[in-house]
Amino acid sequence: MAQARTLRKSELKQLIDVTASCSRYPQRDVTMLLFSHLCGLRVGEIASLRFDDVLDDKSNVLDEVTLDASRTKGKRARKIFLPRQMQKHLQEYVASIRERPLHGFLFSTQKRLRALAPTQLHSTYSVCTSVLAYMAPHLIADAELG
Repeated sequence: MAQARTLRKSELKQLIDVTASCSRYPQRDVTMLLFSHLCGLRVGEIASLRFDDVLDDKSNVLDEVTLDASRTKGKRARKIFLPRQMQKHLQEYVASIRERPLHGFLFSTQKRLRALAPTQLHSTYSVCTSVLAYMAPHLIADAELG
């Protein structure tokens, strides 16, 4: 199976900008997007992240995350190293949350009653990439004019 093309820096920046301006929950959605792009996590792995996975006892972001076998596609535990950009953004996201939900998941629904399902993450990505695909010709035209 062919590997999906990765985004260039300029494309990632555009996708983050579109997500931040179009999403009802920009901080959450950009954080999920960065987990995917910078750390290589799959949608199901992102949805399964808990506060305890990414924070130490003093609520500082860890350098690496360990996903147990039950939460990965290949059913093998793996370590994920968090780049500085991811750590910084994750710290800002955690600081923006007034009260941690009782279920303990890092990403939750609007009312924080339950964890965000992988299908909800997938639909968020789809909306953002659709908006970006629509805007891309306009952004390119603007760049050529400017």
